[in-house]
Amino acid sequence: MLLTRAMNLFLFWGIWLLVPLLVDGLSAVAQLISIISGERSRRRRLLKEVRESGHRSPLGRRPGPTSLSQSVLPPLDRFPLVTVIVPVHNSSQTVGSTLESLARQTYPTEALEIICVDNGSTDDCFQVFSRFQERHPRLRLAWIPIERPGKAAALNAGIYSSAGVYIMGVDADVRLAPDAIYEMVRSFEFRPNLVAATGAIAVAPPRGDRGRLMALLHTCEAFEYLSAFGVGRRYQSHRNALYTLSGAFSAFRREVLLESSYLFDNLTVSEDTKLTFDLRSRVYVRRPGAALECVDSAVAFVHPIPSLAALYSQRLRWQRGQVEVAALHSQEQAGLAGPFRSLSGRILLADHTLAFPRLVWTFLLPFLFLVGYSPAVVLSALAAMYLAYVFIECLFYLACYHYTVGAGRRWLRKVAWVVLLMPLFRFMVYWFRLGGILHAVAEPQRWHTPPFRRGPARPEAPVTPAARTGR
Repeated sequence: MLLTRAMNLFLFWGIWLLVPLLVDGLSAVAQLISIISGERSRRRRLLKEVRESGHRSPLGRRPGPTSLSQSVLPPLDRFPLVTVIVPVHNSSQTVGSTLESLARQTYPTEALEIICVDNGSTDDCFQVFSRFQERHPRLRLAWIPIERPGKAAALNAGIYSSAGVYIMGVDADVRLAPDAIYEMVRSFEFRPNLVAATGAIAVAPPRGDRGRLMALLHTCEAFEYLSAFGVGRRYQSHRNALYTLSGAFSAFRREVLLESSYLFDNLTVSEDTKLTFDLRSRVYVRRPGAALECVDSAVAFVHPIPSLAALYSQRLRWQRGQVEVAALHSQEQAGLAGPFRSLSGRILLADHTLAFPRLVWTFLLPFLFLVGYSPAVVLSALAAMYLAYVFIECLFYLACYHYTVGAGRRWLRKVAWVVLLMPLFRFMVYWFRLGGILHAVAEPQRWHTPPFRRGPARPEAPVTPAARTGR
């Protein structure tokens, strides 16, 4: 009798804790262990790449807590021309601050080319650009209007008009840190195997008065970005498994973009993820040892999400885009081991297949009451699952604290309580992502997603870049 009771308790609690501990917990622990154990091997790899580029690394310096590349790579001794492409669509409220952040870069002004590509704006974007041009006459600036709509078309027009050795895409609502371009170019110059890279995307401090709910939402969003790029992208870089070059801020070797015969396209709602997969499938064959990574010392700031509806629309589009891209690369998943061996298969397994067990337990709550479990037992199970997820968030918090310095650490100390809210935030986001999966299956592809409503398709106000950047 006692053994049966103990077995029943074990099965009950084991089932409730299976998802947080095996699906998310083991994944988080595996990522952290891989990052910690891989730092030394990555340092050796970086040193080897620097030597192959014909330069010497500054010896005797230990990697700092923020960026391994900053401590290994030597200072730039030449400054190749860099083209920065800014796609613009009704961005008059934000493009000015984006351009000003480019003008304040520590990278030499004479080695910068800034191309703004306007794809059908109806506001005064061009007037904002003109005033900026008057204030900075020494900058090499260009304004290109095109008739074809879409961000992909704007980026391609900028690529074909560019002259830089390196091409960088920056969204019109993004502010770059002063040394972002310098750090990105430094990684490319001393690492011949690096063919494309994404910057580290962070959420800028919100401005203006906010309600308490939005303040909590922005804090959770900022910590989510910090953990995604400080842990997630760092892990993907170690494993050379980066699957999204963030549309907010990414950089490419010019010859790689042109020789690969792949540019941005509108086949999916996530043109940045699609291009990343295309580059991996083509460039990796032509260039053994090629790498796509996150340069965590090149930081770009995006605006906080303006509303809960905008967060829903953003995450639904991201999830839908991943499903569409994985479907376009479904040939990589052939064979019994294909889903585990291919990048697209692993993404589907981790982000889509496992999205259902993360949420299915919510449907079991009424069933537990029907079969006779008391409210106290059910609440205890929910509390145990919640505490398990809080523990996982604490692991991410400690990792972010280790890899962050200065103002970032001060902010983390101030908002340490966020680990208590993150399980609820991520639970809400899981439901938004599930909506993206259903949209990909049931509805035709389109860029804009009406938040929290259904009905016949109709023209809508364009989604602001803040609702589509920071992947």
